[in-house]
Amino acid sequence: MNKFRKLNLLGIAMLALVVVAAPGIAGATLTFTATGVTGSAAVAINGAVDSVYTVGAATTTGTITVGGTTQTGATTLGQSTQTNAINIGNGITAAGKTQTVSVANGAAAATGVTTVNIANGATAGDSTVSILGGDTTGTSVINLGTGTGAKTIHIGDGAAANVITIGSNTGVGSVTITAGTGHMLLTGAVTTTYTIGATNTTGTITIGRSTAAGGNAISIGDGTNAGTQAITIGNGTSGADSSVSILSGIGSAGAGILALGNNTRVTTIGIGNIAPAAARTTTIAGGNSAQNDTVTIFPGAPSANAQALSVFAGIATGGTQTINLMTGTGGTKAINIGTGNVVNTIKIGDDATPANAITIGGAASTTTVGGTFAVTTPTRLEYRLSSTSVNVGAAATTTLYTVPAAKTAIITRVVIRSASASFDQGTDPIFAIQWAGVANSVVTSATYITPAATTTYILPAIIAAPTMGVAANTLDFVVSVAATAATTATVDVFGYLF
Repeated sequence: MNKFRKLNLLGIAMLALVVVAAPGIAGATLTFTATGVTGSAAVAINGAVDSVYTVGAATTTGTITVGGTTQTGATTLGQSTQTNAINIGNGITAAGKTQTVSVANGAAAATGVTTVNIANGATAGDSTVSILGGDTTGTSVINLGTGTGAKTIHIGDGAAANVITIGSNTGVGSVTITAGTGHMLLTGAVTTTYTIGATNTTGTITIGRSTAAGGNAISIGDGTNAGTQAITIGNGTSGADSSVSILSGIGSAGAGILALGNNTRVTTIGIGNIAPAAARTTTIAGGNSAQNDTVTIFPGAPSANAQALSVFAGIATGGTQTINLMTGTGGTKAINIGTGNVVNTIKIGDDATPANAITIGGAASTTTVGGTFAVTTPTRLEYRLSSTSVNVGAAATTTLYTVPAAKTAIITRVVIRSASASFDQGTDPIFAIQWAGVANSVVTSATYITPAATTTYILPAIIAAPTMGVAANTLDFVVSVAATAATTATVDVFGYLF
């Protein structure tokens, strides 16, 4: 059949369709050419309710074009309100072949605008848009906004309760999110919960891994909170080994600063503040240092209220507690306690009940005690209990010493020294040293003419069976006969308590 006959048959068929489809169009004309059919008015191609329309079924290398190059109207493919299927490029691509489906793929002019809508109508029913949703064994690539021009890309950001899933955890699947200098923001509603990592993850979660010379800043929960803010790290109920490391890498340059609780509103800092379930070691500033290493506690200059440092201050009901301070060997060590230029009260083993064993210095040690050395705890070591100035030029009683509560005093000797003048005067003083109310109970009453000068001293004899002093007793220096002139001397009382 020659080409002319084919065209005739096509024209007849088209005319028949037009006549059937639009019998009421007055004055409409159809023009048949060697390459097409043109209508002077609306042209409809229609058939029966179960007709099948095929356009270009035999075409292999040709082109099928629908719509004009200057068309301003709408091109509609499928407008049924019933259940139907619209397929574009739905053939099975042969092996080794490539099928390209382009939608709005023309290059718009500088002021041109291209809009592509897919399932964009307002609907009260369900809608599903699938792109590469079928199972495939080949390699699939979805490109969305990959051109070099600046774009605004919205995914599910309408005002609706959208559920959006990106990526999968199958095989070597991965997700990369990248931002430029316009920054990256992950935000949600006021009560949104953000979760990074699944409950069964065994991989590594890294936040901030820059190695750039300029460094970077990583901030977690550093906003100015108007309500209670809780930041927890490794705070789950552990069922296996747990490790939290902060600034614990081995540095090769620069200086590191670890600031913890440096906030004027921090009122409680707990480190290991719980009874352990197993043996625990807490180390501060460990390591074999070859540099100056300083650990400072309470270095500030307080201006009010009280500061307290407690070590092993709990009431133990068992176990053994030990404080080791400079017990290592080697090197040069110095321990300073209460060396500041201020009045300090330093107590060691100061409790009346337990029989403490206190050792100061070893066999080869040199122990120096400066100032006035007074022992107020029970001891069998003789020491100076008191030092008092008396006036033997006046008949009066001067208290030399008062026995502390719950103590008993043994007086072993008395030294009278540093007299302002010789006791040998026109009238020599007569005095006794005794516990209040017990006459002559330590040093019997006698006349004394010495010391004769400020550079001499005397040791008045203790009686053969002196009385012990009990709690609150006072040891008195009783002048019964005054010296001719006012004369002062210092009386040192020695003994021990138990």
